[in-house]
Amino acid sequence: MSATPDPKTASARTDALRQRAEERLRLTDNDVPRMSSTEVRRLVHELQVTQIELHMQNEELQRAQAELTAARDRYSDLYDFAPVGYLTLTPAGVIVEANLTAASLLGTERARLIGSLLSRFLEMDARDTLYLHLRRGMVKKGVRRCDLAVRDTTGTPRWLQMESTVVRDASGITTQYHAAISDITARKEAEQVQRQLTHQLLAVQEHERRHLARELHDEVMQTLTALQMNLDRVAHDAPMVPEPLRTSMALVDDLVDQIRTLSLELRPTMLDELGLSAALEWYCRQQVPRLGLRAHYTHAFAPPRPSSVVETACFRVVQEAITNVAKHAHTDEVWVDLQREDTTLHLIVRDHGKGFAVEATCQRAGQQVGIGLRGMEERMRLVGGRLDIRSTPGHGTEIHVWVPLTPMGEVRHASDPGTTR
Repeated sequence: MSATPDPKTASARTDALRQRAEERLRLTDNDVPRMSSTEVRRLVHELQVTQIELHMQNEELQRAQAELTAARDRYSDLYDFAPVGYLTLTPAGVIVEANLTAASLLGTERARLIGSLLSRFLEMDARDTLYLHLRRGMVKKGVRRCDLAVRDTTGTPRWLQMESTVVRDASGITTQYHAAISDITARKEAEQVQRQLTHQLLAVQEHERRHLARELHDEVMQTLTALQMNLDRVAHDAPMVPEPLRTSMALVDDLVDQIRTLSLELRPTMLDELGLSAALEWYCRQQVPRLGLRAHYTHAFAPPRPSSVVETACFRVVQEAITNVAKHAHTDEVWVDLQREDTTLHLIVRDHGKGFAVEATCQRAGQQVGIGLRGMEERMRLVGGRLDIRSTPGHGTEIHVWVPLTPMGEVRHASDPGTTR
């Protein structure tokens, strides 16, 4: 493919050639009467060659202009009808360039976009998200992403994902943002359906845990207790206790302890009867040592109690976090702290183990620890809470949980109004 001539270069060459021709003509104009016929023919020949060269230069310039126009039209079509929207923003978020796809995604005409703040076309919550996105882009390099909520002219909600890069001048000052936006409404709706299904699954799971724990306590434990009493009576009445009977009594005692422990692990009765703080204290004192750990529990949590759903979610997060410590942290101590901060529950699980790379671990779906971390995040999301995992290799791990407190029996879900996304 031949290179496209530069129109500016071709034009400059043409202008220079014409100036040379006019200068040559001016110098020779007064000498024409004194020229010989041979010199006149030579001059005419040079002028004809120059005329042809000028004509060829003009054709080259026209061809370059036509190719440039065609290339511009192709770029314009690719830009305007790309499958994603393209925006150029000022540091303040004012739109200076936009393609037709961006206008369509934002539910307006392109003419209305140019010179307007992008936030004008977003939902109120999304405006804060955009502001933080732009501010962080000024100090961090690379591509940044955020999800933004918009409403089209019919009032239908739509979700857009924006990916942006920063353009800086020679002194490092931000001059523009180049952004690409795409419609992720279908993905958001699928995630909402998944959250609802997960919520239902966790509710069913807790119901079955509670039911099974009750069955173990009320049915199996009663049967084993009766068996214990019968064996004790036989042993008491026998002049000498046979070794098989003594062994059977010991086995029944062990089985009673195992069933009691299993029942409490499935659904601690004190979680329903006494609340989260008492359940965590029991768990750290009685159950955590079975995992080979020493647990240190502190709390400053006064009534009223949070909702049952919140208490269950927080208790399960602590269980999962401590299980991960026992499996992966290579340490023998763990700290659990429960606090009330105004209208927020703040829960911390901390260890001084080997730590891990949080983002990389969460992305490795095949690893059990990654699945456990995502499960904890999902539990918090379902009760309108937030989970923050802080860890670096060699420096231990901290898991922070914040949940908005509501009256007993109520729970605010992540999809409810007033909840930060």
